[in-house]
Amino acid sequence: MAETFVRSENLHLFAGKNVVITGTSRGIGARGALAFAGVGADVVGTFANPDPKSSKRQDWTVRDSKIINPDMNFTSVQMDISNPEHRKKMIAEAVGGDIDHPTKKIDVLVLNAAGGLEENSDEDWADEINCHAQLALVAEALPYMAEGAKIIYLQSLWAHYFGQTMQLALYESIARTKHMAEQSLRFAIPELAAHGVKVGIIVGDAIQNTSQYAVFKSMLGEEFTSMEESIEGGFPTADTVGATMVDMALTNWESGHTKYLGRNQLEPFDTKIIGRKFNRRQIAQKLPMYSDATLFVNTSEITGMDTGTATYTVRPQEYQDHFVGPFEDIKLEPLHYLTEIAAQAAGLVVSETRMVGDGAPLYRSVDATVDGMVFPDEKLTIKSRISKAVSGGVICTAEIFGQDGTKVATFKRIKFDILPTKEMAWRLYRRARAARGMDYQSRQKRMLEAQQAAIEAGAPGENEPMQFIFPDF
Repeated sequence: MAETFVRSENLHLFAGKNVVITGTSRGIGARGALAFAGVGADVVGTFANPDPKSSKRQDWTVRDSKIINPDMNFTSVQMDISNPEHRKKMIAEAVGGDIDHPTKKIDVLVLNAAGGLEENSDEDWADEINCHAQLALVAEALPYMAEGAKIIYLQSLWAHYFGQTMQLALYESIARTKHMAEQSLRFAIPELAAHGVKVGIIVGDAIQNTSQYAVFKSMLGEEFTSMEESIEGGFPTADTVGATMVDMALTNWESGHTKYLGRNQLEPFDTKIIGRKFNRRQIAQKLPMYSDATLFVNTSEITGMDTGTATYTVRPQEYQDHFVGPFEDIKLEPLHYLTEIAAQAAGLVVSETRMVGDGAPLYRSVDATVDGMVFPDEKLTIKSRISKAVSGGVICTAEIFGQDGTKVATFKRIKFDILPTKEMAWRLYRRARAARGMDYQSRQKRMLEAQQAAIEAGAPGENEPMQFIFPDF
């Protein structure tokens, strides 16, 4: 509510100052806009989606800001931060409407907008929106920033400590790319200082009522609840973040200053995981979706924060009757089994070195080459590695070696989607079947249509049995 920030005695504190905040239609960005309205600032607030729902939320932010300070200017800009033309348009609005003839400067630039979990987004989307676009906006806005201006970067605790703590698998692409952005901004401090601009970082724990909070809560369940209960007052709110933005705008600090909200550290990566070994029975418990016939990993060992080694011995049922006739004496492991072997081995590394909560890594695609033959009863060694977290998933690599050390298969890319919950896995499965007309209701409809077609093709006589023609399902 706007009333949270109504402090008429404070409207002079930042009066006439020009504040740009990305992502003001909801959450942290919206509360930041209200907080700056409460100290008299003018705000340029952006929102990404042009759909009616997002536009209405942005209108609410503008309305509530005006309730706090009727005299403020709130310029609302719909923009995709990754689009250069959109960034140029937004900067133009911030400096008076004409980027070539600016009439005012930017006093504070708040980098709040982020992403990476949007449905159907490209796998490199997190890199683009959380890192490349943020740095591009800073570079493009810099010539229009006032002497003594401040850049305030909104960071998450997990991204801040990326590479030092175990990550939630679904969130890792965001953590990785936001960590890259933070480090790049810190590296740029001397160059920014030459323009009279400082950088401050607000590192927030899981901020209540944000998408990150929802993802962590759904995936970690009781573990997440315990985290929140361990913090006095619980996880920070968006109001707290907004007030902190204003505090950083009003106070003096050295460039690179970091303000923590909630916890200021996370548990370091548990190196005891490295060297942990699992036998087939334990692996079956970790991969309960597979039967004994379809489980292709006998042993597994975690060898690093991103790596693992597994073994498997080829079983007769996998190659028997694969070739017949004059080729029946050629006994080889089929390629599709090698693919499943590699996917299971890599999936174990993901589930053991990342937090997956109640969810699971879902193997979706592979890019592989066969380097050699695999023979009956051969003991295989599979070495897998997590190479990169991408939007909504993880990319792994794997190599399979024969018992004499010969490399028999190379998997340059194994893509896993990270599903937050088992329910989400079922939902995805049903949605995919329905999209291809293979759900139960569609099958019933097709059967009825086939029956009707058979009748119309030639109805049987009165004493003849009905003959139905069913399509191949």
